[in-house]
Amino acid sequence: MNRSLSTRACRALATVVGALLLALASLTATTSPALADANEAGLAAGPSIRAQQSLISAGDGHTCSVVGTAATLWCWGDNTFGQLGNGTVTSSTTPVKVVGLSGVTAVSAGSQHTCALLGDGSARCWGRDNYGQLGVGLAPNGFSAVPVAPNGGFTFTAISAGTGFTCATTVSQVFCWGRGTEGEIGNGGLSNVASPAPVAMPGPARALSAGNQHACAALQAGQAWCWGNNTQGQLGLGFASGPRLPQQLGIQNVEAISAGALHTCALAEGVSKCWGSNSDGQLGTGSFNSVPFPTTTANNPSLDQTISAGGAHTCSRVSNQVRCWGRNQEGQRGVPNLSDTSIATAIPTYSGEIPVVSTGTAHTCVRFANGRVDCFGFNQQGQLGNGTTTHSSTPVRALGVPGTPGGASASIVAFGTIKVSWTAPANTGNIPLDHYRIYDTEGTLSRLVPAGQTSETLSALPSGQTYNLRIVAVNELGEGQPAQITAITTPTQPVILVDDVSYAEGNSGTKNMTFTLTRSGPVGATSSVKAATQNGTAVASGDYTAKAATTISFAAGQVSKTFVVSTKGDLLAEDDESFNVVLSSPVGAQVYDTTAVGTLVNDDPGGKPVYSISGASTVEGDAGTKNLTFTITRSGSTAVAGSVQYYTQALSGQATPTTDYTTKAVTTMSFPVGAVTKTFTVAIKGDYVAESDEYFQVVLKNPVNGSLATIPFDYGQIVDDDSSATPSISINDVSVVEGDSLTKNVTFTVTRSGNLAGTTAFKYATQDGTAVAPGDYTAKALTSLSFTAGQTSKTLTVTVKGDTVVEPDELFSVVLSAVTGGTIGDGTGTATITNDD
Repeated sequence: MNRSLSTRACRALATVVGALLLALASLTATTSPALADANEAGLAAGPSIRAQQSLISAGDGHTCSVVGTAATLWCWGDNTFGQLGNGTVTSSTTPVKVVGLSGVTAVSAGSQHTCALLGDGSARCWGRDNYGQLGVGLAPNGFSAVPVAPNGGFTFTAISAGTGFTCATTVSQVFCWGRGTEGEIGNGGLSNVASPAPVAMPGPARALSAGNQHACAALQAGQAWCWGNNTQGQLGLGFASGPRLPQQLGIQNVEAISAGALHTCALAEGVSKCWGSNSDGQLGTGSFNSVPFPTTTANNPSLDQTISAGGAHTCSRVSNQVRCWGRNQEGQRGVPNLSDTSIATAIPTYSGEIPVVSTGTAHTCVRFANGRVDCFGFNQQGQLGNGTTTHSSTPVRALGVPGTPGGASASIVAFGTIKVSWTAPANTGNIPLDHYRIYDTEGTLSRLVPAGQTSETLSALPSGQTYNLRIVAVNELGEGQPAQITAITTPTQPVILVDDVSYAEGNSGTKNMTFTLTRSGPVGATSSVKAATQNGTAVASGDYTAKAATTISFAAGQVSKTFVVSTKGDLLAEDDESFNVVLSSPVGAQVYDTTAVGTLVNDDPGGKPVYSISGASTVEGDAGTKNLTFTITRSGSTAVAGSVQYYTQALSGQATPTTDYTTKAVTTMSFPVGAVTKTFTVAIKGDYVAESDEYFQVVLKNPVNGSLATIPFDYGQIVDDDSSATPSISINDVSVVEGDSLTKNVTFTVTRSGNLAGTTAFKYATQDGTAVAPGDYTAKALTSLSFTAGQTSKTLTVTVKGDTVVEPDELFSVVLSAVTGGTIGDGTGTATITNDD
């Protein structure tokens, strides 16, 4: 029976509070493997599974697992109160090692504290101690970030950390300590107890489990006893108030028991049984009805070998799968469908080797026999251990063996000597590497190498031996997958090698770079080899003097010879440069590494010269040309002359060569010694076209005695200054003194604004006002006039006539009309004839 997220609001609020906010930490009781039974292991599971079940524990916001043959303990997730045990209060999304613990036989992660058992039966606890749950009185500051031993020095066989309290059993008595306000201590009181206190219950427990506010135990005789809070029937005794003293349940042959947040499950009478809150289907009975008495689960309950009750979900291990039921809103059941179910459903990932399982408040973790741990579900505190805080409904790796080393190779470096090289694996299994192991598949060789190394030399190997080498990374969990190395055979003849050489080049003149050739192995006879130089970043003849193939002979018994190359110094600050010496044509010997590198180390100050160019911008203008100036800068050393080439380059849809600017072909700009900047200009051509700003590119290439900047180009910007508005014409007003006789010319100006790229034509004529033609002025009939491209003004004249008549000032007008290629702004110009009589 499944329920989707839409029914979530129908569930009891108590489940959410109990499972997700009350910080239930461990629902996994932990038991020493020395004990016959474990909290979550069924009788059919066998001792090995019972032992494994105690080695993993999922709490509220953190998880812990035992690792490796040394049985160290690693934890991850929330560390607000030091519950990870690494001496800090810094949370970690990947596993960290608990300090000072080895030989750990069982672990239990509580809400905000953790407890573990060691091989001698002693207990250690750490984390929050606000109720005395660490069992040491009350720790300073209310927590301990390192393991401490509970008072009393008891030898325990099982231990379980709950929410604010802890329970453990010896071979004769069950003890609890910490929070007791709900009767969790099981001594009949409601007070907190800061040291182990005996539980009022007959005999020792074969398994026990501390939950949220209740605890349960399975006695050696097979009965089940529970005590503490019972608001949801989680004690299995009906819905009555929780007893302050433990009471026996009505089930027998109890092999395992697990106390969750508000429910409890057990393996009893050959089947799995659950009781308490069931608002999310966590009882697995096929319904969502809470049940206050032990009730058999619905899906083949006799198959369950282990069982673990979480916040509002439950998981079990059967012989061929891990299966879960209950809440899945956070993905804690390990299936992508985030709906809840009251029927056990298999986690599809696990169908081969079946791990043991531990449930937390809202996440689940599984552990395989080799110590690998996968987790799934809620991950806000990093409790899944995969380096993220991303929730996951499918399993993610928390602990595992390392990945495969990369780039593994082997080479002969001397007679009887092989050098193995590799890179560290990208995945270390979330815990540090311990070492590498190099071995031969035939079993003739095995070598352990410290984790920090990435190469190892294997010496004194027999001649003519073929090795099929492997290298494998190892952490505390064990070995990962090995990297395969191509088969290699040790030499049967002497081996000639040549060493790399490196020295400062010098500022002038020449130096001799001496390469040493060594011969190893049986050197009783003569041998020879040819050596020649080969260009690298250093080039003959500028940096060194080349040498053609030269025969180098070894006399009988001789083990070293030299090969000398002349190198040339300079003042140029530059990168280190190198050339090669290549060996070939060996006689009476073998050559494996044929190339040595000669490195000329730059010793000139100031840094390597770098050429860069800066952009420039100008307003284009309406006509003619303007020069746009670009600056080339040489940074770094200027001790040596250099040069760089530059040129212009058009950009698609931008400035047009020859129309908008004058192109520059590839041109060499020389920098003499000491010069830092040089400039060049590009001619920009003006126009009247209203357009967007336009760009072209200036590019550098072919540097000499230097290099190009990361971005070896910049831009020239031509800023448009032309209006895109429709051309408009207007005429001004004028004034003239009339005079007493004769005539005068009055001049009107017509101006044009807006886009001047084209022509604008218009007509004009005079019009009488108080001045009347022909007596006061000479009339102008309709006359045509036009602006050419770029023109902004035109003038026209009218003749005014003088007289001696005393009269008021008189007016006439010039009127514009019939415009083409534009519009009229102010179309009337008024002339005032001022009387002077």
